[in-house]
Amino acid sequence: MLLTAANAAVSDCWGMADNPLTALLDRGVVVFDLEYTAWEGSVQRDWSLDHEHREIVQIGAVRLGAGTLDELDAMECLVRPTVNPVLSDYFTGLTSITNADLARDGIDLATGLSRLAALAEPDLTLVANGDDGAVVAENRELTGTPAPLARDRFVCVHDALMAALGTPAKLASSELPAFLGETMPGRAHTALADARAIALTLRSLRRRGVV
Repeated sequence: MLLTAANAAVSDCWGMADNPLTALLDRGVVVFDLEYTAWEGSVQRDWSLDHEHREIVQIGAVRLGAGTLDELDAMECLVRPTVNPVLSDYFTGLTSITNADLARDGIDLATGLSRLAALAEPDLTLVANGDDGAVVAENRELTGTPAPLARDRFVCVHDALMAALGTPAKLASSELPAFLGETMPGRAHTALADARAIALTLRSLRRRGVV
């Protein structure tokens, strides 16, 4: 999902000076991405209206092998939001996910997070190009869902990625492949494709010896 002006510099994004990203990649990681409820103007408002919550609608993740960062496994699922169960036209236009998709294939948040946790067994760190870990915590609190993953298992690597790429821009996950001259591995703003875009970027940086 796109970074907002408010969360683009979230406190748990690593800078390069204190960045253990290389060590993480040496042991393997899970790269994940979320799509969550949004409305026309909610990005600019930072979801500040009373009814606006960043409820998870889709989880996508890839497990990357130690060192090489080859994709070893992947998962993607649709999650039914509960506070705002009807998706906005804006969200559907952005992601292509429809209310019919949710009715047919959606699962509850606890099951979705359990599937994500299974991909990261036994103790891999989950990295994202944004504050997706904070969104997971928000959703757990909003819905009273138990935590299959500790908060410190989630890490935002946005600042480290931008520094490694040598750009002052704050690129969304779906913008990373084009920046590298690569092809987006799927439809932008779908969780698994965006996770694979981050993974592609990490592999490219590793081949160049940057991380």
